[in-house]
Amino acid sequence: MESTQGIEDVLTRLEAGEIEDDQASEILYQALIATDEATEAKVERYVRVIRSREALAEMRKNEAKHLSERAKVAANEADRLKKSLFTALETLGRAKMEAGPFTVSIQANGGVLPLIIAEGTTTEDVPEALVKTIVTKTIDNEQVRAKLEAGEELPFARLGERGRSLRIK
Repeated sequence: MESTQGIEDVLTRLEAGEIEDDQASEILYQALIATDEATEAKVERYVRVIRSREALAEMRKNEAKHLSERAKVAANEADRLKKSLFTALETLGRAKMEAGPFTVSIQANGGVLPLIIAEGTTTEDVPEALVKTIVTKTIDNEQVRAKLEAGEELPFARLGERGRSLRIK
């Protein structure tokens, strides 16, 4: 693989499902270490592809956000129109109506009846038999860390090693 085009080809094949992720990683790794070409030039090409993929990911993320916002607007408009139609049918006294290929009807929702607790009601206002007590226990990570950092050995915990990452400037 002699150019950024070769890297892009592998990534395109990966996106198309022609090769698996581990195969693509191996191909790219072998290309990076295999040739006699100057390492700096190969790394520069890799970084250029990395930057272009990061830009593509950011662009797609922004587009997804934009589409999600547009979907919410459309859903809100549909809800608003349904409420208007519901009110209009109620005003007309029509519980059911044929409208071209559509049948529109007002009907009661199923399931259990809604429970409405008076505003301002607290557990002290309700008989104890109708109050649910929930107790949650969690490990105090800060205290465990402090004990380990102080040199204390705990049979259920230990400090791990810091991870490593690639930084491109």
